[in-house]
Amino acid sequence: AAGGEGSGDGGAADAEAECKAEFKPLVELEEVDSNTGEEEEEILMDWKAKLFRFDSDAGEWKERGLGQCRILQHKANKKTRVLMRRDKTLKICANHVIMPGTQMSNHDGNEKTLVWSTPDFSDEELVNEVFCIKFGNKERADDFKQKFEEAMERNQKLLAEDEAAEGGASETAAEEEEKKQEVSDLADALGYAKVENGGDE
Repeated sequence: AAGGEGSGDGGAADAEAECKAEFKPLVELEEVDSNTGEEEEEILMDWKAKLFRFDSDAGEWKERGLGQCRILQHKANKKTRVLMRRDKTLKICANHVIMPGTQMSNHDGNEKTLVWSTPDFSDEELVNEVFCIKFGNKERADDFKQKFEEAMERNQKLLAEDEAAEGGASETAAEEEEKKQEVSDLADALGYAKVENGGDE
């Protein structure tokens, strides 16, 4: 009987060790299941910020989220995008390829904030947005702007190569460029003036 108890204790210890050994692969499996696409990208910039979007219907800025704003470059295709997730929920509040020719300016002369317009894919649908982002200090805002402008130059070549490969997409591209310019003009205007009430056009 004593021998049986001894082996029973050993069995319990083995079971505990086996349980611990099996736990790690489960964690790894969860990581694979929650693949976000960011695993394929290199982080070029990562600062905490607060993001706003301009609601043209209401004629005012509305908070989009507070969280980590990253500039990411894909390791394979080399394209660079902005990705921002809200703290805690990790819900995406900005997700767009950095488009060549994007105009960026300080909002109302504040060196910690930047305004720009872009087709954005946060809600899994391409929507033209005017964003205003506020960083903790001027240095971080300057870093964002510099990395953004560098990415515009890189992406211009990459996107031009894509367009050449696709061939007959020039008309659509021209239409998109026209729409982008309209939103860019609005962003530029908002960058230099406080929005007090709905903008009459």
